[in-house]
Amino acid sequence: MKQKICLISPKFWDYVGGMETHAYEFARWFNDHPNYKITSIITKKKVPDGIPVASRVSPFKISIIKELTANFDDDLKVILNNSPENTDVYFFNSPNWIPIFKGLKEARPRSKIIVRSGGTDLVAGWIGNETDTTQNIFKNRKIISKAINDFVDVLIVNSNFSKERSLKIGIKENKIEVVLGGVDCDGFKPILREDGSSKIIVLHVSRFVKCKGVANSIEAFRKAMDKSGKEMELILVGDGPERPFLESIVKKFKLEDKIKFLGAKNIEAMPNYFNNSDLFLHLPITLKRKERGGEYEHVESMGRVFCEAAATGIPSIAFSVGGVPEVIEDKITGFLFKEGDIDGAAEKIYVLSMNNDLRREMGNSARKKALKEFDWKIIFNKYEKLFSK
Repeated sequence: MKQKICLISPKFWDYVGGMETHAYEFARWFNDHPNYKITSIITKKKVPDGIPVASRVSPFKISIIKELTANFDDDLKVILNNSPENTDVYFFNSPNWIPIFKGLKEARPRSKIIVRSGGTDLVAGWIGNETDTTQNIFKNRKIISKAINDFVDVLIVNSNFSKERSLKIGIKENKIEVVLGGVDCDGFKPILREDGSSKIIVLHVSRFVKCKGVANSIEAFRKAMDKSGKEMELILVGDGPERPFLESIVKKFKLEDKIKFLGAKNIEAMPNYFNNSDLFLHLPITLKRKERGGEYEHVESMGRVFCEAAATGIPSIAFSVGGVPEVIEDKITGFLFKEGDIDGAAEKIYVLSMNNDLRREMGNSARKKALKEFDWKIIFNKYEKLFSK
Protein backbone atom coordinates (compact mmCIF):
# COMPACT_ATOMS: atom_id res chain seq x y z
CA MET A 1 0.00 0.00 0.00
CA LYS A 2 1.29 3.46 -0.90
CA GLN A 3 2.25 5.86 1.89
CA LYS A 4 -0.02 8.90 1.94
CA ILE A 5 1.45 12.40 1.85
CA CYS A 6 -0.33 15.69 2.49
CA LEU A 7 1.62 18.66 1.08
CA ILE A 8 1.13 22.05 2.75
CA SER A 9 2.74 25.06 1.06
CA PRO A 10 2.06 28.81 1.25
CA LYS A 11 2.18 28.91 -2.55
CA PHE A 12 1.68 26.30 -5.20
CA TRP A 13 2.35 27.66 -8.64
CA ASP A 14 4.60 26.81 -11.55
CA TYR A 15 6.48 30.03 -10.96
CA VAL A 16 10.12 31.06 -10.69
CA GLY A 17 11.12 31.01 -7.02
CA GLY A 18 12.71 28.57 -4.60
CA MET A 19 9.60 27.78 -2.57
CA GLU A 20 7.36 27.45 -5.61
CA THR A 21 9.84 25.29 -7.50
CA HIS A 22 10.35 22.99 -4.53
CA ALA A 23 6.62 22.42 -4.00
CA TYR A 24 6.02 21.85 -7.70
CA GLU A 25 8.86 19.34 -8.11
CA PHE A 26 7.93 17.60 -4.85
CA ALA A 27 4.40 17.08 -6.13
CA ARG A 28 5.64 15.88 -9.51
CA TRP A 29 8.04 13.35 -7.98
CA PHE A 30 5.77 11.81 -5.36
CA ASN A 31 2.67 11.97 -7.56
CA ASP A 32 4.37 9.49 -9.93
CA HIS A 33 6.02 7.39 -7.22
CA PRO A 34 5.19 3.68 -6.89
CA ASN A 35 5.37 3.78 -3.07
CA TYR A 36 3.81 7.15 -2.27
CA LYS A 37 0.64 9.04 -3.02
CA ILE A 38 -0.07 12.74 -2.50
CA THR A 39 -3.66 12.89 -1.28
CA SER A 40 -3.98 16.68 -1.34
CA ILE A 41 -2.11 19.94 -1.70
CA ILE A 42 -3.23 22.57 0.78
CA THR A 43 -2.26 26.20 0.30
CA LYS A 44 -3.26 29.77 1.15
CA LYS A 45 -6.23 31.62 -0.25
CA LYS A 46 -3.90 34.48 -1.11
CA VAL A 47 -0.34 35.59 -0.37
CA PRO A 48 0.96 39.07 0.55
CA ASP A 49 3.27 39.44 -2.45
CA GLY A 50 0.36 39.19 -4.86
CA ILE A 51 1.63 36.07 -6.61
CA PRO A 52 -1.28 33.73 -7.42
CA VAL A 53 -1.37 30.72 -5.14
CA ALA A 54 -2.29 28.18 -7.79
CA SER A 55 -2.16 28.41 -11.53
CA ARG A 56 -1.60 25.96 -14.37
CA VAL A 57 -0.93 22.66 -12.63
CA SER A 58 -2.28 20.30 -15.27
CA PRO A 59 0.41 17.62 -14.74
CA PHE A 60 -1.09 16.79 -11.34
CA LYS A 61 -4.43 15.12 -10.80
CA ILE A 62 -4.33 16.14 -7.16
CA SER A 63 -6.89 18.07 -5.17
CA ILE A 64 -5.60 21.61 -4.46
CA ILE A 65 -7.27 23.15 -1.43
CA LYS A 66 -6.90 26.94 -1.27
CA GLU A 67 -8.27 27.58 2.20
CA LEU A 68 -5.42 28.45 4.58
CA THR A 69 -5.59 31.91 6.16
CA ALA A 70 -3.06 31.90 9.06
CA ASN A 71 -5.95 31.63 11.50
CA PHE A 72 -4.37 28.57 13.01
CA ASP A 73 -7.45 27.03 14.64
CA ASP A 74 -9.23 27.18 11.29
CA ASP A 75 -6.16 26.06 9.36
CA LEU A 76 -5.77 22.95 11.52
CA LYS A 77 -9.38 22.02 10.77
CA VAL A 78 -8.81 22.57 7.05
CA ILE A 79 -5.76 20.28 7.07
CA LEU A 80 -7.46 17.55 9.11
CA ASN A 81 -10.65 17.71 7.02
CA ASN A 82 -8.72 17.45 3.77
CA SER A 83 -6.32 14.63 4.60
CA PRO A 84 -7.03 10.97 5.48
CA GLU A 85 -6.80 9.91 9.11
CA ASN A 86 -4.09 7.44 8.11
CA THR A 87 -1.90 10.08 6.45
CA ASP A 88 1.71 8.93 6.81
CA VAL A 89 3.49 12.25 6.20
CA TYR A 90 2.47 15.87 6.55
CA PHE A 91 5.07 17.75 4.55
CA PHE A 92 5.18 21.47 5.31
CA ASN A 93 7.04 23.41 2.63
CA SER A 94 7.43 26.26 5.13
CA PRO A 95 7.55 26.49 8.94
CA ASN A 96 4.87 29.23 8.97
CA TRP A 97 2.28 26.86 10.47
CA ILE A 98 4.28 26.19 13.64
CA PRO A 99 1.30 26.86 15.99
CA ILE A 100 -0.74 23.95 14.60
CA PHE A 101 1.92 21.27 15.04
CA LYS A 102 0.89 20.40 18.61
CA GLY A 103 -2.75 19.97 17.62
CA LEU A 104 -1.86 18.05 14.49
CA LYS A 105 0.36 15.65 16.44
CA GLU A 106 -2.39 15.10 19.00
CA ALA A 107 -4.97 14.43 16.29
CA ARG A 108 -2.70 12.29 14.12
CA PRO A 109 -0.07 10.82 16.50
CA ARG A 110 1.09 8.18 14.00
CA SER A 111 1.70 10.71 11.24
CA LYS A 112 5.12 12.22 10.69
CA ILE A 113 5.50 15.98 10.54
CA ILE A 114 8.28 16.97 8.16
CA VAL A 115 9.09 20.66 7.79
CA ARG A 116 11.29 22.25 5.16
CA SER A 117 12.85 25.67 5.68
CA GLY A 118 14.84 28.02 3.50
CA GLY A 119 16.60 29.24 6.64
CA THR A 120 15.62 32.88 6.74
CA ASP A 121 12.02 32.17 7.80
CA LEU A 122 13.29 30.61 11.05
CA VAL A 123 15.66 33.39 12.15
CA ALA A 124 13.15 36.02 11.02
CA GLY A 125 10.57 34.43 13.30
CA TRP A 126 7.89 34.36 10.63
CA ILE A 127 4.73 32.67 11.82
CA GLY A 128 1.68 32.85 9.61
CA ASN A 129 1.72 36.16 7.77
CA GLU A 130 5.31 37.33 7.39
CA THR A 131 4.12 40.91 6.87
CA ASP A 132 2.58 41.06 10.37
CA THR A 133 4.73 43.66 12.16
CA THR A 134 3.10 43.06 15.56
CA GLN A 135 4.96 39.77 16.10
CA ASN A 136 8.06 39.99 18.28
CA ILE A 137 11.01 38.30 16.62
CA PHE A 138 12.54 36.85 19.82
CA LYS A 139 9.22 35.55 21.13
CA ASN A 140 8.49 33.91 17.78
CA ARG A 141 11.92 32.27 17.62
CA LYS A 142 11.22 30.63 20.99
CA ILE A 143 7.82 29.44 19.78
CA ILE A 144 9.38 28.06 16.60
CA SER A 145 12.27 26.23 18.28
CA LYS A 146 10.04 24.70 20.98
CA ALA A 147 7.43 23.50 18.46
CA ILE A 148 10.08 21.94 16.22
CA ASN A 149 11.90 20.31 19.13
CA ASP A 150 8.65 18.95 20.63
CA PHE A 151 6.47 18.01 17.65
CA VAL A 152 8.41 17.91 14.38
CA ASP A 153 10.00 14.64 13.30
CA VAL A 154 12.47 16.19 10.85
CA LEU A 155 13.41 19.76 9.95
CA ILE A 156 14.95 19.88 6.47
CA VAL A 157 17.18 22.88 5.75
CA ASN A 158 18.80 23.77 2.46
CA SER A 159 22.43 24.33 3.51
CA ASN A 160 24.90 24.08 6.38
CA PHE A 161 24.60 27.85 6.58
CA SER A 162 20.88 27.43 7.35
CA LYS A 163 21.66 24.64 9.82
CA GLU A 164 23.97 26.90 11.82
CA ARG A 165 21.33 29.62 11.90
CA SER A 166 18.75 27.08 13.12
CA LEU A 167 21.03 25.87 15.92
CA LYS A 168 21.58 29.45 17.09
CA ILE A 169 17.86 29.98 17.74
CA GLY A 170 17.66 26.82 19.86
CA ILE A 171 16.60 24.04 17.48
CA LYS A 172 18.15 20.71 18.48
CA GLU A 173 20.75 19.29 16.13
CA ASN A 174 19.14 15.84 16.05
CA LYS A 175 16.04 17.40 14.47
CA ILE A 176 17.93 18.94 11.54
CA GLU A 177 18.80 17.36 8.20
CA VAL A 178 20.71 19.29 5.53
CA VAL A 179 19.54 18.60 1.98
CA LEU A 180 21.36 20.83 -0.48
CA GLY A 181 20.27 21.38 -4.05
CA GLY A 182 17.24 20.69 -6.18
CA VAL A 183 17.23 20.73 -9.99
CA ASP A 184 15.88 18.55 -12.78
CA CYS A 185 19.11 17.53 -14.52
CA ASP A 186 17.13 15.88 -17.31
CA GLY A 187 15.40 19.16 -18.12
CA PHE A 188 18.29 21.49 -17.33
CA LYS A 189 21.09 20.08 -19.45
CA PRO A 190 23.85 21.39 -21.70
CA ILE A 191 23.35 21.99 -25.38
CA LEU A 192 26.06 22.37 -28.01
CA ARG A 193 27.12 26.01 -28.31
CA GLU A 194 28.94 27.35 -31.29
CA ASP A 195 32.39 28.82 -30.76
CA GLY A 196 33.43 32.03 -32.42
CA SER A 197 32.29 35.60 -32.17
CA SER A 198 28.56 35.09 -31.65
CA LYS A 199 26.67 37.11 -29.06
CA ILE A 200 27.42 36.30 -25.40
CA ILE A 201 24.20 35.82 -23.42
CA VAL A 202 24.42 36.55 -19.69
CA LEU A 203 21.44 35.31 -17.66
CA HIS A 204 20.03 36.47 -14.34
CA VAL A 205 17.02 34.83 -12.66
CA SER A 206 15.47 35.93 -9.36
CA ARG A 207 12.63 37.63 -7.58
CA PHE A 208 13.22 41.34 -7.91
CA VAL A 209 13.55 42.18 -4.22
CA LYS A 210 16.35 44.02 -2.40
CA CYS A 211 18.26 41.04 -1.05
CA LYS A 212 18.70 39.65 -4.57
CA GLY A 213 20.82 42.68 -5.49
CA VAL A 214 19.67 42.73 -9.12
CA ALA A 215 21.08 46.24 -9.58
CA ASN A 216 24.54 44.79 -8.85
CA SER A 217 24.17 42.39 -11.76
CA ILE A 218 23.10 45.20 -14.08
CA GLU A 219 26.09 47.33 -13.04
CA ALA A 220 28.60 44.46 -13.37
CA PHE A 221 27.26 43.60 -16.80
CA ARG A 222 27.46 47.24 -17.91
CA LYS A 223 31.11 47.47 -16.87
CA ALA A 224 31.99 44.18 -18.54
CA MET A 225 30.22 45.16 -21.74
CA ASP A 226 32.16 48.42 -21.95
CA LYS A 227 35.40 46.40 -21.89
CA SER A 228 34.45 43.42 -24.04
CA GLY A 229 34.95 43.35 -27.77
CA LYS A 230 32.07 40.92 -28.21
CA GLU A 231 28.38 41.62 -28.57
CA MET A 232 26.71 40.91 -25.22
CA GLU A 233 23.19 40.78 -23.86
CA LEU A 234 21.84 40.48 -20.30
CA ILE A 235 18.56 38.59 -19.91
CA LEU A 236 16.63 39.28 -16.70
CA VAL A 237 13.99 36.68 -15.85
CA GLY A 238 11.82 37.46 -12.85
CA ASP A 239 9.58 40.09 -11.36
CA GLY A 240 8.91 41.91 -8.12
CA PRO A 241 8.69 45.30 -6.42
CA GLU A 242 12.20 46.36 -7.49
CA ARG A 243 11.41 46.14 -11.20
CA PRO A 244 10.50 49.83 -11.81
CA PHE A 245 13.75 50.90 -10.11
CA LEU A 246 15.77 48.43 -12.19
CA GLU A 247 14.12 49.55 -15.40
CA SER A 248 15.00 53.14 -14.53
CA ILE A 249 18.71 52.17 -14.24
CA VAL A 250 18.65 50.51 -17.64
CA LYS A 251 16.93 53.55 -19.13
CA LYS A 252 19.42 55.92 -17.49
CA PHE A 253 22.35 54.23 -19.22
CA LYS A 254 20.40 53.78 -22.49
CA LEU A 255 20.86 50.02 -22.40
CA GLU A 256 17.35 48.97 -23.41
CA ASP A 257 18.73 47.13 -26.45
CA LYS A 258 21.31 45.24 -24.34
CA ILE A 259 19.36 44.41 -21.17
CA LYS A 260 16.00 42.65 -21.56
CA PHE A 261 13.29 42.24 -18.91
CA LEU A 262 11.32 39.07 -19.66
CA GLY A 263 9.14 38.89 -16.54
CA ALA A 264 8.41 35.77 -14.48
CA LYS A 265 8.27 32.45 -16.32
CA ASN A 266 6.82 29.08 -15.35
CA ILE A 267 9.07 26.23 -14.34
CA GLU A 268 8.91 24.26 -17.58
CA ALA A 269 10.05 27.30 -19.58
CA MET A 270 13.18 27.90 -17.53
CA PRO A 271 15.55 25.29 -19.03
CA ASN A 272 15.30 27.06 -22.38
CA TYR A 273 16.64 30.32 -20.93
CA PHE A 274 19.57 28.58 -19.22
CA ASN A 275 20.28 26.41 -22.25
CA ASN A 276 20.61 29.44 -24.48
CA SER A 277 22.88 31.38 -22.13
CA ASP A 278 26.66 31.40 -21.83
CA LEU A 279 27.02 32.29 -18.17
CA PHE A 280 24.89 32.99 -15.13
CA LEU A 281 25.17 36.18 -13.08
CA HIS A 282 23.65 36.70 -9.62
CA LEU A 283 25.14 39.08 -7.04
CA PRO A 284 22.89 38.89 -3.96
CA ILE A 285 23.51 40.96 -0.84
CA THR A 286 23.21 40.51 2.91
CA LEU A 287 20.24 42.66 3.82
CA LYS A 288 20.24 43.51 7.52
CA ARG A 289 16.66 43.92 8.65
CA LYS A 290 15.70 45.52 11.96
CA GLU A 291 12.08 44.95 12.79
CA ARG A 292 9.65 43.55 15.36
CA GLY A 293 11.99 44.19 18.28
CA GLY A 294 15.04 42.47 16.80
CA GLU A 295 17.13 42.00 13.70
CA TYR A 296 18.19 39.32 11.26
CA GLU A 297 20.00 38.97 7.94
CA HIS A 298 17.96 38.32 4.83
CA VAL A 299 20.41 36.58 2.53
CA GLU A 300 20.63 33.84 -0.09
CA SER A 301 20.73 30.68 2.02
CA MET A 302 21.48 28.43 -0.96
CA GLY A 303 20.38 29.72 -4.36
CA ARG A 304 18.50 27.15 -6.44
CA VAL A 305 19.23 29.19 -9.57
CA PHE A 306 22.92 28.32 -9.18
CA CYS A 307 21.95 24.63 -9.18
CA GLU A 308 20.01 25.19 -12.40
CA ALA A 309 22.95 26.97 -14.01
CA ALA A 310 25.27 24.15 -12.95
CA ALA A 311 22.96 21.49 -14.38
CA THR A 312 22.88 23.36 -17.67
CA GLY A 313 26.66 23.40 -17.80
CA ILE A 314 27.25 27.12 -17.57
CA PRO A 315 29.52 28.85 -15.03
CA SER A 316 28.12 31.19 -12.38
CA ILE A 317 29.40 34.52 -11.08
CA ALA A 318 28.20 35.44 -7.60
CA PHE A 319 28.88 37.23 -4.35
CA SER A 320 30.05 34.83 -1.63
CA VAL A 321 27.18 35.37 0.82
CA GLY A 322 25.07 33.01 2.93
CA GLY A 323 24.98 29.49 1.57
CA VAL A 324 26.13 30.39 -1.96
CA PRO A 325 29.70 29.01 -1.44
CA GLU A 326 28.16 25.59 -0.75
CA VAL A 327 26.77 25.53 -4.29
CA ILE A 328 29.51 27.25 -6.32
CA GLU A 329 33.12 26.04 -6.15
CA ASP A 330 35.24 29.13 -6.68
CA LYS A 331 37.41 28.98 -9.82
CA ILE A 332 36.04 25.50 -10.61
CA THR A 333 32.31 25.82 -11.35
CA GLY A 334 32.24 29.61 -11.30
CA PHE A 335 33.68 32.67 -9.60
CA LEU A 336 32.90 33.98 -6.13
CA PHE A 337 33.57 37.51 -4.92
CA LYS A 338 33.39 39.37 -1.67
CA GLU A 339 30.05 41.12 -1.32
CA GLY A 340 30.16 44.48 -3.08
CA ASP A 341 33.04 43.65 -5.43
CA ILE A 342 31.22 44.61 -8.60
CA ASP A 343 34.47 45.38 -10.41
CA GLY A 344 35.77 41.87 -9.71
CA ALA A 345 32.55 40.33 -11.00
CA ALA A 346 32.67 42.54 -14.10
CA GLU A 347 36.23 41.45 -14.81
CA LYS A 348 35.25 37.75 -14.74
CA ILE A 349 32.23 38.38 -16.95
CA TYR A 350 34.69 39.86 -19.42
CA VAL A 351 37.16 36.98 -19.01
CA LEU A 352 34.49 34.34 -19.54
CA SER A 353 32.98 36.21 -22.47
CA MET A 354 36.36 36.13 -24.24
CA ASN A 355 37.35 32.55 -23.39
CA ASN A 356 35.22 29.76 -24.84
CA ASP A 357 37.48 27.03 -23.46
CA LEU A 358 37.30 28.36 -19.90
CA ARG A 359 33.51 28.63 -20.10
CA ARG A 360 33.31 25.07 -21.34
CA GLU A 361 35.73 23.72 -18.71
CA MET A 362 33.94 25.39 -15.81
CA GLY A 363 30.56 24.46 -17.24
CA ASN A 364 31.55 20.80 -17.47
CA SER A 365 32.69 20.84 -13.85
CA ALA A 366 29.43 22.48 -12.82
CA ARG A 367 27.39 19.85 -14.67
CA LYS A 368 29.27 17.02 -12.94
CA LYS A 369 28.62 18.62 -9.56
CA ALA A 370 24.93 19.02 -10.32
CA LEU A 371 24.54 15.38 -11.34
CA LYS A 372 26.36 14.23 -8.21
CA GLU A 373 24.81 16.56 -5.62
CA PHE A 374 21.87 18.67 -6.84
CA ASP A 375 19.55 16.50 -8.94
CA TRP A 376 15.98 16.04 -7.68
CA LYS A 377 16.49 12.27 -7.84
CA ILE A 378 19.18 12.62 -5.18
CA ILE A 379 17.14 15.10 -3.13
CA PHE A 380 13.93 13.09 -3.06
CA ASN A 381 15.70 9.80 -2.44
CA LYS A 382 17.03 11.46 0.71
CA TYR A 383 13.48 12.54 1.56
CA GLU A 384 12.22 8.97 1.19
CA LYS A 385 14.77 7.80 3.74
CA LEU A 386 13.64 10.55 6.10
CA PHE A 387 9.97 9.58 5.61
CA SER A 388 10.74 5.98 6.61
CA LYS A 389 13.19 6.86 9.39
